Amino acid sequence: MNSVTLNKVNNIYTLTLLREGKFTDVLVREINEAINQVENDQDHVSLIITGEGKNFSQGYDIEFLESCGNNVQAFIEDSLVTFSRLLSLGVPSVAAINGHAFGAGAMLSLACDFRCMREDKGYFCLPEVDLGMDFHPFMSALIKSKMSDRVIREAVLSGKRYSGAEALDRQIVDSSSSLDDLYIQAGNLMTPYVGKNRATYSKLKTNFNSGILCHLKQ
Repeated sequence: MNSVTLNKVNNIYTLTLLREGKFTDVLVREINEAINQVENDQDHVSLIITGEGKNFSQGYDIEFLESCGNNVQAFIEDSLVTFSRLLSLGVPSVAAINGHAFGAGAMLSLACDFRCMREDKGYFCLPEVDLGMDFHPFMSALIKSKMSDRVIREAVLSGKRYSGAEALDRQIVDSSSSLDDLYIQAGNLMTPYVGKNRATYSKLKTNFNSGILCHLKQ
């Protein structure tokens, strides 16, 4: 893998997005490969998704999107299918937001069961209004499911950047902490959910998220 690393320690998988976590076909493919590995592991595992340096994920790689030509919509839908896998994953997942989570990177974090965010550096942001971009119906449904109406209005229509403390105050994330404690916080969030029957856990999540998942082509 060139765009991510996947490590397992004490039955916790950590998927780290490399090089700013910009979404390209390679990154999407490697995230799927990592999810396959987690799904195929029969231990009582859980999944943490994080980034490196000052970035969790900068979202879609604009240069890559421009290179896709007429295939850009197909690529975006492929990436959303990847997000959908997290919405029905049979083990708990948490986004450990170590830095900037912009656009599709923010969406990736919303697709996880839980979110914890570094309190002193980095922003959660949906910048589409400033980029002249619209949301795919799947994205809109994901935002509506994970954020309150008041925060959606602010986040979507202003493109506001939220610090970890602000994201916690608006209940975008479940906790915020120092960078040193971020991994511990991520593990603590998942602990009550580890070891549940996978088929049941997945079915419950799929049903709960059906209003989001219905926007993808079958």
